[in-house]
Amino acid sequence: MDRLYFGRGLRKISSDRLYLYTALNVVCLFCIYVLLFFDLGELRSFFWYYHDNIDDTGMDFYNSMIYVRGRTPYTKFDTLYPPLANLFYWLLYKTVPKSYSSGWPDTFMGALRNRRTKTDLRVVQSTTVLFLVFIVVCVFLIYLLAMYYEPGKKRATILAFDLLTAFGTLYAFERGNIILLAVLLTTFFIFGRKSENKIVRELSYIALALAAGLKLYPAVFGILLIRDKNIKGAVRTVIYGILAFFLPFVFFEGVEGIKIFFSILTKFEKDTLAPFKVSTIISKVPEYLLGKFVDMSAYTAAIESVAGVIDKVFLVLMLLLAFACRKERDCLTVLFIATLFLQGTSSYCLIFSLPCLMVMLEDSDDKYDFSFVFVALLSLPLPLMRYSPRVKLNYITMFQEVIVLGLTLYMIVIAIVDLKARIGQKSRMVKSEV
Repeated sequence: MDRLYFGRGLRKISSDRLYLYTALNVVCLFCIYVLLFFDLGELRSFFWYYHDNIDDTGMDFYNSMIYVRGRTPYTKFDTLYPPLANLFYWLLYKTVPKSYSSGWPDTFMGALRNRRTKTDLRVVQSTTVLFLVFIVVCVFLIYLLAMYYEPGKKRATILAFDLLTAFGTLYAFERGNIILLAVLLTTFFIFGRKSENKIVRELSYIALALAAGLKLYPAVFGILLIRDKNIKGAVRTVIYGILAFFLPFVFFEGVEGIKIFFSILTKFEKDTLAPFKVSTIISKVPEYLLGKFVDMSAYTAAIESVAGVIDKVFLVLMLLLAFACRKERDCLTVLFIATLFLQGTSSYCLIFSLPCLMVMLEDSDDKYDFSFVFVALLSLPLPLMRYSPRVKLNYITMFQEVIVLGLTLYMIVIAIVDLKARIGQKSRMVKSEV
């Protein structure tokens, strides 16, 4: 009897993507614990950030409150956050006792040196509680989102567990990054934009506008409205987005703040070679192959210049291919890839795999959907070391770069096949009418 029950359980897991992914997820989490247990915590930084950044948990949350204290986040701190995100942190900052916040540093480097000091925001009750409340609210919203998407309580709970323990989510939790709210708003837009309820549809447009106001790159998902031929919805979303982006500048340096923000954004994008971008991968190949034999420093600028052009071509290509994809999940995957090409620290954008993962976990009919394999590998908390001081290799990032490149090439093929099928269908329709 036990064997029969066990056999049925295995068949259920293997035939249902949600259960299969959850089983793999649990195995990964257990392996991570075993690694930490036997290494006595020495690998504590292997999963989160960099080998020398082990005392900066919640950096994006805590530092952002420091940046907005004088309402000059762009002039003094060169912050990359749009003003709506700064407004969010300013509202939180106003709940901190002035006797404490008055001792906060006034420069970017001062904020970094503030770690492990008596004014470190991590060791004070008022700011620590704010961070905990932020995390709890995000966890609750993720659970509500799972319940909204998955009507069955059991499956919704399992889905929520998978979303909460995805690599991108855990990474964002550790950083305390507002991208958590941005991806939740974006996901609500993705699944609410076609609702029969007019209020839900309108709220979904506002949600995407707010998401783009917090982090600019969710704006690429607005392509879904054009793809749906919902031009009126797209226009309203653009209007909401303009308001969400520009109005908060009233609180932060006005017109001058707008100029400084775009100047900072341009400089950061130009100076930063991020993981997952085609330019990064191409730039690394010569170094990996020839670095031991030839000094590549003299050729770095030329290689990066050429690779940067290719990078922009790939970004435009991803946005165009979103219109060629026939299936919703393929379109979401292409747009997810586009977010990885958009900004400097792309590890944050791995969290935008969550909408793709949600759709793919429920769509178990297509057994040959290899994009699910790629997305799952980017979402699972794989027990790989982030950084090894001995050989100076970032294992997780290297692995993820290969997966992203493979997913990109695979989706290009899928989109081309879909486009060819559409053209063939239209030609047959024309012939039949004749």
